[in-house]
Amino acid sequence: MKKLTLWMLAALAAVSTLVVGQVNIYTKPPLMPSTGSTTIDTLGTVTTGTWNADVVGPAYGGTGVANNSAATLTRSGNHALTVTTTATTGVTLPTTGTLSTLAGAEALTNKSLTAIRADLAKTAPAIAAGVITLNLALSNFFVVPLDANVTTTTVSNPAATGTVSSFILIYRADGTPRTLAWMSGATWINNGGAAPTPTSTSGQCDKYTWFTYDGGTTWYGTVDAQNFTCTA
Repeated sequence: MKKLTLWMLAALAAVSTLVVGQVNIYTKPPLMPSTGSTTIDTLGTVTTGTWNADVVGPAYGGTGVANNSAATLTRSGNHALTVTTTATTGVTLPTTGTLSTLAGAEALTNKSLTAIRADLAKTAPAIAAGVITLNLALSNFFVVPLDANVTTTTVSNPAATGTVSSFILIYRADGTPRTLAWMSGATWINNGGAAPTPTSTSGQCDKYTWFTYDGGTTWYGTVDAQNFTCTA
């Protein structure tokens, strides 16, 4: 009888605590998922294994997209983002601000540019109704067939005041004497300050260099060579 009483007390202690006016029922918590389980029903941390379930959405800290083994990270949502790397990559992003782009205009502040080369292709604009237009956004080296008189010279897209823009201009004669009207603000710093007379011998060329540092208000020109043989 004594052994039975002790057994009953032990069983009672395992399932409840008896307090005057109150009974607290002890319920054993569910076990964590075992190896091979297909669901997680209990709060916890997964520390090992391979995730084989559905994609975790952004609301729960995931990307919402099944990423691949080609090092592509995609984030969905209102502001989608895709990052693709082709090799081991280390990038440190600023905490604030906007990154510069390959296309578009950004102002760089406190930056140093080294080993700068601005190699632009040679262009050959034509004289149209007496007008020659030299577009510095396309080139800074112009070879122009001098097959008509030039009544107006226009230079477009020079740099803003404080930055130097320069270009080389070569006129190739066609055998007929021609006249040249230069751009507004043209100032000759050699040849005695006077505009040179263009070469008229067919196939021969004259070379001029021009620069400005006030946005094109004033252009300073030099006659580098005249009556030399060149190709178009």
